[in-house]
Amino acid sequence: MTQDELREAMIKSAEEGKSRIVKRDGQTQFLKHNMAPDYNMGGRDSKPETKEIIALANKGVDRETICKRMNFKGYSRRKTLDTLSRHSDKIVRPA
Repeated sequence: MTQDELREAMIKSAEEGKSRIVKRDGQTQFLKHNMAPDYNMGGRDSKPETKEIIALANKGVDRETICKRMNFKGYSRRKTLDTLSRHSDKIVRPA
């Protein structure tokens, strides 16, 4: 077996393994690593707390008020500020 044939066989084997995993788990996208364990990526799956933090920031509420409100709901100050910084691209500051 030449190097090219061996490489082709390895690629084919990897593709078959990946397709079996996708069929078994139903996972169609790559998972992001190095993310917070409580972070759900966008769309319908995002957490209601995260949506609320973004909505409050878009209304122009200051950080301290957002932290106090989320603290009442069980979010720590650090967790709230991390969420704000992670979603800063979605927050439009009112003029």
